[in-house]
Amino acid sequence: MLKSMMFEIERDAPELFARVRSTVFRTWNKPTIISDFVLRWALAHGFAQTIEHSHLYIATGQSLETQSLKRFKKLFGRLDFFCINDTTDDAEDSDPRLLQIHQMLSALLPLASQCELANGVIPPIHALPTNAAS
Repeated sequence: MLKSMMFEIERDAPELFARVRSTVFRTWNKPTIISDFVLRWALAHGFAQTIEHSHLYIATGQSLETQSLKRFKKLFGRLDFFCINDTTDDAEDSDPRLLQIHQMLSALLPLASQCELANGVIPPIHALPTNAAS
């Protein structure tokens, strides 16, 4: 983001910036502007361009069809990015949908990354047995 561009956007839409600054937490009538408005403004004014990327989105709250997980496994390593969005809302750690995702990711990514290691300790979710859900 260019600072000069943000100043220009604020000159164009001061009311949006004022609404966002009026509260610490976002609400439906005071939404964030960076993730939506600024990007659209930048596209419309030639500061940004759309680039197509290979991607896959999985929502854990939906029943996870075997087909979608097979597709993810098939495309893994060839996607530019993927998003696994936890939409289970208050699900227990033993929820079959979460266990299914955990098993799949554990198989695809068996080694913890540097950011997962805190003082050499792997976070608790990795302690789940990989065969807990059948």
